[in-house]
Amino acid sequence: RNDSSNNNNNNHHHGSFRTLLGMATCILIGYMLGTTNSNIRAAGGWMDRIGMTEKSSHITAAAARNTTHGSAVVSQGVVAGETKNNTVVHGPSSSSTSSTSSSSVIEEIIPSKLLDHYAPNKLQFNVTRSMLRQSRPVVGNTKRLRNYLKKLRDGRCTTVLFLGGSVTAGHNGGGPDNAYPARIMEWLNERYPCNVNTNNGTSSTSSSSNGYTHGKQQGKQQGKHVHRKTHAVDSISYFSLWNSVVSIPTFDMVFIEFNIGDSFVNGLSHALEDKGAMGATKEYQGCWYFEVLLRRLLLLRKPDPVAIVTFNADYVGRSWATFPPWQDPVSARRMLFRRNQEPLKIWVSSMYEIPVFSAVLWMLPLSGKRGTAWQFNGTHNPHSTSRWHADACCHPKAGGHLILSLVIAYCIVEEEKIYNNDGGDGGGGQGISEEEDAATADFTMDEPPTMRDPLYLSPEEDDMYVNIENGKQRSGFAVDFSDPDG
Repeated sequence: RNDSSNNNNNNHHHGSFRTLLGMATCILIGYMLGTTNSNIRAAGGWMDRIGMTEKSSHITAAAARNTTHGSAVVSQGVVAGETKNNTVVHGPSSSSTSSTSSSSVIEEIIPSKLLDHYAPNKLQFNVTRSMLRQSRPVVGNTKRLRNYLKKLRDGRCTTVLFLGGSVTAGHNGGGPDNAYPARIMEWLNERYPCNVNTNNGTSSTSSSSNGYTHGKQQGKQQGKHVHRKTHAVDSISYFSLWNSVVSIPTFDMVFIEFNIGDSFVNGLSHALEDKGAMGATKEYQGCWYFEVLLRRLLLLRKPDPVAIVTFNADYVGRSWATFPPWQDPVSARRMLFRRNQEPLKIWVSSMYEIPVFSAVLWMLPLSGKRGTAWQFNGTHNPHSTSRWHADACCHPKAGGHLILSLVIAYCIVEEEKIYNNDGGDGGGGQGISEEEDAATADFTMDEPPTMRDPLYLSPEEDDMYVNIENGKQRSGFAVDFSDPDG
């Protein structure tokens, strides 16, 4: 009995020990799970801040849009573009995303009144922050651009000139009213409301309630930012029709969109010297005429030095189609840039410190990163060339023009952030040193301006074609190039 009693006591102790051990194990596991769950939530918040959750939502939205064939994206009873808990939904909602999560990049740059225009079902494809971050291949000298930003912040109504071809005109993309120039002007007027002034003389009785206060002054009549265009379509036509630019009384910023137009330049009839074998190539000819245009714009005063931006909006799609009826792979490999002028535009612009905004830089690699067949797979590849273009050439669809306007808006907003941080008028940054300011000076804004030596023009060509004022040489002799063969 004693032995039995001892065994029972031992079993009792062992049982109690096992019970305590089990309880401790449960507590430990519960603590670990709680910590892990807390870490996951913290990681989710971190991913929100760096845009990872945005990327996931965009991927989900793209998949949903493929299955609905362009209809409104619906997830958990919320339609993209509607509001939930007073928060505009830019993609399918999920149980892991709340109304308190970080805003998307679109919500950061687009005023609330216009958010519905940029809903996922209206864009050609969903745009992420990582895409837009690649849209500024050349920062350039920002003195002119910051002068324009200061006008916006001071509430001045501005005029923007768009020099471009059929893409800028909205060909096969809904026409001029839907093209990216009209979209970006709509954005400017909503984000940077202006007051009536002598800059462009516009006025409007409408009011803006977009949450942004740039330039808004009580008791001031609201004006409007406006844009201008001409009939020229590439650098060579602006060479001949330069007076169409000079005759515009005033403008503050100019966008040059000739990535496609200059690929069709054929000949260099205005050269005053033999350019050798390279002079016979489209690449050289495009660079020559583009340099003439940049140098003329840098010398122009309307009445101030205008802000200049090279905008690479699109590419020639059929040059990448290495299958019938377009071209074979051998002929494609013989083309230097497949008729894509962007490397040339970046090179010339960078030498003149002209800022470059680009949709092509990230869109073209993205479309074909899985091969040529994938690049033209409009069924399964949301970024495919065939889905992006409305035709075999180079014209984005209506949703594509929204993306082009997003690229411009993003680059302007990012530059404004840096401007504020650098201590610009009204900014709160530390400012820049005199040494840094001198190193980044824009001597083309001086009076008289100081220009770098030309890259492609001879001294005689520069004197003949660039050193002009109001369409005339400084010597006073009028030069008419309306007939290039004359």
